[in-house]
Amino acid sequence: MANASEQAKNLVTRANGNIVALNSMTKSSKAAALGMNALATAGNMLIMWGISEAISLLYKLSQTSSQVAEKAHELGGSFQTTKSTIEEYKATISSLHNTINDSSSSIEDVTNARKNLLSIQDELIEKFGTEKASIELITDAINGQEEALYKLSQREWQKTKNGFNEGGWTNNVANFFAGYENNVDRMLNEYGDYKATIDLSVANISLSPEKAEELKQTFENNGMKITYGKKGTATNIPYVELSGTATEVYEKLLKIQEIFSKDNPLSTENFRNHLTELTNSAHTMSNQYKDIYDNYILYEEILKNDGYRESFNNISNAYSKYQNAVVSGNKEEIEQATEEYFNIITSSTDKALKNKNTEVSTYFESMYPELQTLVKQWDFKTKILPEFNTDVLYGKTERDVLEMLQTEGTQKGKDIFNSLLQKASDYEMIMGNESEKTQELLNFLVQWGVLQEDISKKENKRLSFPEAWAPSTPQKTAPSKPSKTTSSPSPRPGS
Repeated sequence: MANASEQAKNLVTRANGNIVALNSMTKSSKAAALGMNALATAGNMLIMWGISEAISLLYKLSQTSSQVAEKAHELGGSFQTTKSTIEEYKATISSLHNTINDSSSSIEDVTNARKNLLSIQDELIEKFGTEKASIELITDAINGQEEALYKLSQREWQKTKNGFNEGGWTNNVANFFAGYENNVDRMLNEYGDYKATIDLSVANISLSPEKAEELKQTFENNGMKITYGKKGTATNIPYVELSGTATEVYEKLLKIQEIFSKDNPLSTENFRNHLTELTNSAHTMSNQYKDIYDNYILYEEILKNDGYRESFNNISNAYSKYQNAVVSGNKEEIEQATEEYFNIITSSTDKALKNKNTEVSTYFESMYPELQTLVKQWDFKTKILPEFNTDVLYGKTERDVLEMLQTEGTQKGKDIFNSLLQKASDYEMIMGNESEKTQELLNFLVQWGVLQEDISKKENKRLSFPEAWAPSTPQKTAPSKPSKTTSSPSPRPGS
């Protein structure tokens, strides 16, 4: 290039410059591409992280119901123990004060009672005296103010309720999207308004059309309504929906399982498995929520209402009176105490139902489970039985009625008995197949003095249905007709 003209040199210089510029552009493009790739990778990672977090959040939200149920089980059981402990201390304190105030107590007895009260005070403060207000309530209780222990129980319940509603951000979000204000609101719906749907098509698959109709008739005869899905769709299937608290639904399902046991020709294996699955689900929900739900109704709905609180105390006192009567063995006292308990339960539940507080009514009814059956029997006898003209049944024996039911044509008293049978079934006082329900009603009518007991049963030989259908000689001696409103069924063992 030494001998080249100045113009040629300039041309070469410009060309080299373009090459340098081109090289520079290539390097910049590569850097930009790498940058874009890095951003894309980061973006993808961010998206993947977001998706992962969203999936994690959705999973956590889906677990909220079971987690709240577990918390309900834990806190409900813990508070139940606390309440029982306070009640035991209350009874002991009351007994010790009775000793102190009894003029016949010796000086030694009084001294020991005072020492025991001081020991109980120390124990209560150790268990519940973390706040000044609790210590003051305990001191008042030791000094004989029974209301103080009630207030102490209320404080402990408030702590339990606070702990139950405290669930964290995920819990609150899950409640919001499910339409619940808090965990108590969730409990009132998931436990308090529990539903179980019995799909009858599960059994119908293995049954003939005639047997399928018989299956549905069995449910209807036991007071349950058959419902169908929309016609012309896949949901046009018969089903029975049970509702109430999870505990109530669980108990209903147990009775249905008894009806459709393996010995029932209408009971298929698939249907029994279906019932078992429904029963187990209701049982799980009942175990988890029952304690905390019952205490919620007691402390939030009953004890904060002066009228309901008075009813609660009246029921408790009537139960104590019934227990004392049973211990005494005096039939008149038992009858009087039973009637008094029934009247108090009836007025209390009627008041709650009038106020549309079904949950309060249910709580009153179930306060003492051993008397629930007795109350139902008494209610049927005093309110429903008088609606029927049972005169045509007086003087008959169980065998007479069974023979009458098997005889073709119209028999005197047959319509009355069948009407009673249907009413008792609707009332859920009797359950089972037709033979079992018939026998139960016969037992009640004998117990209430409407029918005579068969001689064979008096000799401790239970009347079996194969024997019952055989002709027999009616017993002619009629018992004196008892009052329909004042006598009571004899208490069952253990009640």
